[in-house]
Amino acid sequence: MKESNKINRDYEVDLKEFFSVLWDGKSFIITVAAISAVISVLYSLSLTNTYKSSSLLNVVSESSQSFNSGGLGSIASLAGISLPASGREEKGHLILAHIQSKAFLQSLIESEGAVLPSIMAAKSYDPETGLIRFDASKYDYKLDKWIRRVNPPTSQIPSVQEVYPRYMGIVSANQSPINGYISISVEHISPVFAKDFLMLIINGVNSLLQEKDLQESSDALDFLKSEMENTRLVELRNSMNDLIEAQLKTQMMARISSEYVLQMIEPPLIPEAKNYPNRPMICILGTILGTILGILVIVFRHYALVSEHN
Repeated sequence: MKESNKINRDYEVDLKEFFSVLWDGKSFIITVAAISAVISVLYSLSLTNTYKSSSLLNVVSESSQSFNSGGLGSIASLAGISLPASGREEKGHLILAHIQSKAFLQSLIESEGAVLPSIMAAKSYDPETGLIRFDASKYDYKLDKWIRRVNPPTSQIPSVQEVYPRYMGIVSANQSPINGYISISVEHISPVFAKDFLMLIINGVNSLLQEKDLQESSDALDFLKSEMENTRLVELRNSMNDLIEAQLKTQMMARISSEYVLQMIEPPLIPEAKNYPNRPMICILGTILGTILGILVIVFRHYALVSEHN
């Protein structure tokens, strides 16, 4: 019991000494906290505003149950014919893989001339005109010409391999495991470009898979029609007729709908509020860290001097 009381008294003495040390060094702590606050304010003001445009999309997927029954899936597989995807999750994975591919990025760059400089040379955004100001040391907007200085093997015009990390840094795409919806967002210093680029991605995915399915179904129809002429077995001809029907349905759906695989539940909008930076939070955290740093310096200096005297 006596040992317990002694420990409590020692603890009280140590605690009083600790707060006494902090009180004696309050001027230093306040000074460090104030300097940190000013630095954090200046740092937060130096950061460029970025805006995020988002869209929620439904994956259009035709059930392939009727096509897989009766061995049609096996026949189609042997013939090298693609049947509609079996579910939204499977097609969703395919869509995400395309969005995150360098080949898709290359198609976006080639389809719209403003994509490359907006990703690689954007410096600031003018809210009054809605235009992007470009880094004059990299890109001449008036001449539409890249003028940056690079060392080989890097090319003066940014390659898709150089653009890809930046692209993946501003584009986010994921599929919900609960309902299968796909959410895509683009973050950029220009809210207008963020919205336009997101729309370009959505339309690009729809066009890419639409053209792919149209070409594959056309090739499959040519193959099936030629094989029908050489086939005499009634059951096989019936199976081929079903496959032809499936391919015709694919062509019909591809031709009548612009939203072939991605239907917009929530279309992209031009964001009005910035997404980053959170300047008040940066200033608060900077001040807190400065205060902690000041306390650590005072405490370390005090106990270091005490240990030297002992």
